[in-house]
Amino acid sequence: MFGLGTILYTFTMLGNSVCILNEDRFLNNLGICRKSENGAVRQLSELIRTIKTLSFIPLIIINILFIVYWLILG
Repeated sequence: MFGLGTILYTFTMLGNSVCILNEDRFLNNLGICRKSENGAVRQLSELIRTIKTLSFIPLIIINILFIVYWLILG
């Protein structure tokens, strides 16, 4: 069933996927680094870094809530 919970769960998983990207191992291989001369690539790198910084604690809380929800209601 598609609803508000599914949308929230989807955005939580997308946030998790952005937060686990490792700059040294993954992003540099794709050419996405903070020292890039291309302005768009540099801005993308800074956007990813900002998302990782600002959403770390809220994502932990939301993930805990989803885990408790799935354990209780299955």
